[in-house]
Amino acid sequence: MEVKRKVPMPDTRSIDISDDYAVGYWMQELNTTKVKLLAAVAEVGDSFEAVKKQLKKP
Repeated sequence: MEVKRKVPMPDTRSIDISDDYAVGYWMQELNTTKVKLLAAVAEVGDSFEAVKKQLKKP
């Protein structure tokens, strides 16, 4: 019998780039690459809304 474990969801207000699970989660959630995600966090900080807005810029 397979035991299912709950995986904690990352904080939805900020992006923790030191947590590999959170980075993977946000890459999928924002449909972006790790390089673009890290660049956006470096540019505008770790706020989810700010990063989301930055990634939408052309």
